[in-house]
Amino acid sequence: MRDCAAGRNGRRDGLAPPRWTSHPQGRKRPITGGRPQSERAAQDHARILAAAARLFRLHGFAGAGMADLVREAGLRPGDFYQHFSSKDELKVLAVASAAEHALAHWQAIIAQHPAQPLAGWLDAYLSLEHRDDPGSGCPLAALAGDAAHERAAVKGAMGAVARLLFAQLAALGPAADERLQRRRAAATLAGMVGALMLSRAIPDDEFSAEVLHAVRESLTDPGSGRGVPP
Repeated sequence: MRDCAAGRNGRRDGLAPPRWTSHPQGRKRPITGGRPQSERAAQDHARILAAAARLFRLHGFAGAGMADLVREAGLRPGDFYQHFSSKDELKVLAVASAAEHALAHWQAIIAQHPAQPLAGWLDAYLSLEHRDDPGSGCPLAALAGDAAHERAAVKGAMGAVARLLFAQLAALGPAADERLQRRRAAATLAGMVGALMLSRAIPDDEFSAEVLHAVRESLTDPGSGRGVPP
């Protein structure tokens, strides 16, 4: 996949962002007297969740305040608590929603590369397009640092994302050796997420791109001697 040298903060054509519209099961619902939510209320809920999924990944959990979230959703400040009991609840749901759609996005990319699914995924994940569009990208790379300082529920949500990606990577490994399969999946997950996080923290575009390229190349072919050791 070609590297693109455009600006660091623009939306990229090479990585079409998923739409953040579905909701995880088991969320708390506002009290509505036993009747289903109105269509307007459901739309407002979805807008807040979508705004949170994007702003949390752009600015971190602490960097996106309640006022920012409702403003992004086009609602009033008082509307928030009609849908969510707390910001922590919203963090958990936003991470789960972002992860669900991100995983579907990666699975679609894998399906487009049946001969080399891991290489196709790594090309997209460790691309400049993904680096420069954190608001629509992987929630692990965008929020893992923040999650280390969050409460157990948020850490649990991030752990679930890590396990989802780990399972997808393991499914691409050698089925005959489960131990090697898991070892390579864990190392690949750490390499791709860590490289993306580091690339975003480096202000030098050329060096940042070099990091992504080097890690992508080393992870693409573990059997070549340049990748994950057996």
